[in-house]
Amino acid sequence: MELKPLLRSAEYDAIESEFKALFVSLYRKNLAGDVIDANTLGMPHLGPDAFISRGLNNDGLALLNDTTSDKTRMLFKAWRYLNPQRGTHFLKFYLRALFGDVFTIDQMWCLKPEKDGVYPVDLMTEREIELAGLELTDYFLTSRLRVDIETEIVPQRILTAARTAVAARFVLDLRAARRASLKIPIACIAYGVNIGRITGTALYHQRRIESYMTVGPGIKVRGTNLQFSSGERLDMQTFTK
Repeated sequence: MELKPLLRSAEYDAIESEFKALFVSLYRKNLAGDVIDANTLGMPHLGPDAFISRGLNNDGLALLNDTTSDKTRMLFKAWRYLNPQRGTHFLKFYLRALFGDVFTIDQMWCLKPEKDGVYPVDLMTEREIELAGLELTDYFLTSRLRVDIETEIVPQRILTAARTAVAARFVLDLRAARRASLKIPIACIAYGVNIGRITGTALYHQRRIESYMTVGPGIKVRGTNLQFSSGERLDMQTFTK
């Protein structure tokens, strides 16, 4: 409130002009802030930043110290007026205001009891079920939400507030996560020679060994010397079995 009617009014003389200037100065110094707070009690999102933060904290919705003013105002408006049901949409809005787009929210699926599933042990996301090559029809949708945030640490007050941001029927599992993506090109050229000396008659076949490079089936013979070179005679190894 700027007291514009008073500022625009005319002064009778110099004394009235000085009194008006003194009154405006004292008002701005001692009362202006409280008047603004009082005028925005019914519309808190139009008030000062401290007023909005205090209102959110009183409602149990914690903020980070570096949350910007614009995000705080949007968050308060969404919390008070746009999201009475407190679904996952508001949880996304809340986490985006605090951390940015560095999080994922997945509703968990559990293996059905007739498939020997145990709740809440056999929980997977829809993406994990797809990657594992399993059938989604063998699972049922639960009320558990897994939230992974790419950050060093999630403060305890944020954990508590995030649980407040969703409906009571949801169980929230919030984790600090780090994602790494590595691309390592590998070229492999191999040449091998097997030399065996047999002194017995019994042969024992071992199971095939599956790896990036398949080796086998090997032959285990009593009294056999097996020599193998993985390169051009760079590393000759001798195995006696």
